[in-house]
This record gives sequence, structure tokens and C-alpha cells, in this order.
Amino acid sequence: MSLLARALVPQFQRPRGLLGRVAGFMMANRPSNRRRSRWTIDLVDPKPDDTVFELGCGPGYALSLAASRVPSGTAIGVDHSATMIAMASSRLRRLMKTGRVSLYQGTEQRLAGFAGTLGVIYSANVVQFLADRPGYFRLAHDALATGGRIATTYQPRTGNPTRAKADRFADTCVTAMAAAGFEAINKEWLEISDVPAVCVLGRKPA
Repeated sequence: MSLLARALVPQFQRPRGLLGRVAGFMMANRPSNRRRSRWTIDLVDPKPDDTVFELGCGPGYALSLAASRVPSGTAIGVDHSATMIAMASSRLRRLMKTGRVSLYQGTEQRLAGFAGTLGVIYSANVVQFLADRPGYFRLAHDALATGGRIATTYQPRTGNPTRAKADRFADTCVTAMAAAGFEAINKEWLEISDVPAVCVLGRKPA
């Protein structure tokens, strides 16, 4: 691995500064990332009037797709990185002016402010970085309206990425989601690049 590659890898977890912007450009433009984002949003199937919440919105590519699916709803993006929020703000400026998109710098704790109001929560390659994964799914369950849907997508990229690694991560999400009270939990696979992506889906009981 080159020096540049070694410097970039941590930026995908904690983007900041110039290298963070390079990582953000790659997140938004890598063909496999774009396909994964479209697939995740298709699976969680936002309804036109849903309030949609993306954890780890990065540079805003997936959030722009989600916003296009909720013409009479709202899309909310949260990211801990100021660099990513700045990039997403630039991408989504027009939609933010109309009130259809809102962006916040923060963590999964932002979910506590949406008790019982969200129609959809989704993320891609974010939840593996959370220190308290079961706590995240409890927050998500509380934030969703009855019948609301959640999607958690993961595609291993580093550290010997394999299908088995993706499946092990997915199983931890299934367990945590069941404990949080979700139902209709299932795994979907996207055969993409050298290693597939997995999405764990669930629904808050009506």
C-alpha cells in the first residue's frame, strides 16, 4: 500500500481537511459506492411523504437520492465530520433552501430528537464504527414511527475483506435489531466488486 493510500484509509472513518475532502470525493464518485447507495435506498423504499434519516451522510450523494424519493417529505443527514457536512451542504444547497433537506453535524445521538416521527433510517458503511451498536438500534427503534423501516448496509473494504466478514457483521446487526424490538428482519446481498455488500433490514412493529 502506498503512503497516500495509508494516509487516506483513516479518512473514510474520520474525514477532515484536504485528505478528508479527497476521501469524500471518492465516497461520492466511486461506481460501486453509488450502486450500493441506490440499492440501499431501493431496499428501504421511502414513501413520498416520509421523513428519511441518513446516519453518516458523508458528501451527500445518497441523501440526494433519498430526497428525490420523498417529494412531499424531508431528508435529514447527520455526520460527525464537519468536512463531510460542508461537502454535503454544497451538493444539496438548493434542496436545503426549500426545506426538503436538513444537515446536522453530530452522531447517532441525534436520533433522540425524533421520537416516533421518522419513516426511514438508513446507513452505509457506518454502523461498524459505532462503539455501542445495540444502543444505536434502540435509538433508531424509538425514533421511527410505527411501521418505519431501517436499513444497515456494510461492504468490507479493508482488513482482509471477505463475504464471511460481511456476514458476521450482518449477524451482529440482526441480533441487536431483534433485541431492540424490530421485526421482519432479513439480510439482502449485492454482488458487487470483489466483495459483496450486505444490507440488514427491519421494521418497527405497527
